[in-house]
Amino acid sequence: MRKWVFALFLILTMLIPLEVHAQTPITLSSMAIEIWPEFDQPSVLVIYQMTLSATTIYPAAVSIRIPTVAGEPYAVAVRQVDGSLYTIDRTRQVSGEWATISFTTTTPEIQLEYYDPSLIKDGASRHFQYTWPGDYAINQLTIQVQQPIDTTNMRISPSLGSGFT
Repeated sequence: MRKWVFALFLILTMLIPLEVHAQTPITLSSMAIEIWPEFDQPSVLVIYQMTLSATTIYPAAVSIRIPTVAGEPYAVAVRQVDGSLYTIDRTRQVSGEWATISFTTTTPEIQLEYYDPSLIKDGASRHFQYTWPGDYAINQLTIQVQQPIDTTNMRISPSLGSGFT
């Protein structure tokens, strides 16, 4: 008789719905993309400064795609309460022309940096095409392109407006 009661109890506990917390979709309250051609290497340094929205539940799993040709990111860090950036662990999964960089954060401010070697050099001319793969919705986006020293006649298409020093 006890075996039947135990078996019935086991079956009933498996039928009781468990409370499951689904992670809310990640939204970025702000993102600054900085593009620095030929900063300290003969490539383009791309810097993402992201702030997760106030509705984010922590710890939060974040995945950002970067070009596969960039290899491993130069840095993935989060800003702590003291204002300093601290490097965090990440994984890299390649799928075609994109590599997904995945990590878990417990703070809203994230910085990811990588060097993109796809800068095309033709004599004194340089050409670079940047693509944001659109992994997350962004409430406020800023794009900044740093003009290399001794560069003249720099053009950005589409136009980002008038530049500043």
